[in-house]
Amino acid sequence: MSLYYHPWFGAKRVYTLGLDGEREDTHRTRLIEFYRGPRLFGQSITVARLQEALDRSNTIRATSLTATFNFEAFREKWGEQAIPLFAIDPKDKAWVFSTQSAPQPEAVWTQG
Repeated sequence: MSLYYHPWFGAKRVYTLGLDGEREDTHRTRLIEFYRGPRLFGQSITVARLQEALDRSNTIRATSLTATFNFEAFREKWGEQAIPLFAIDPKDKAWVFSTQSAPQPEAVWTQG
């Protein structure tokens, strides 16, 4: 499905989510990787992992970062329990966490 949008947005701007059970050792999978855009939220984040988190009553939240509670403190507090999705800078620009980019949110950013 993501190939449909490549002509409009470009391959690097069409994000995908991994599927559980993807085989990494087949020729077909290597070919698919060639055409796949960046993975949303990281290589290990799959549709099933997000669904399981929501099924366990986890929620999507926004956290305002400050000089004393910065992104490093956020990661220390929540570790792997929190999956950074987006960061919003003071100009309201959203930065996507993906295999292509890992924003480094600063104070006064919002982490979602």
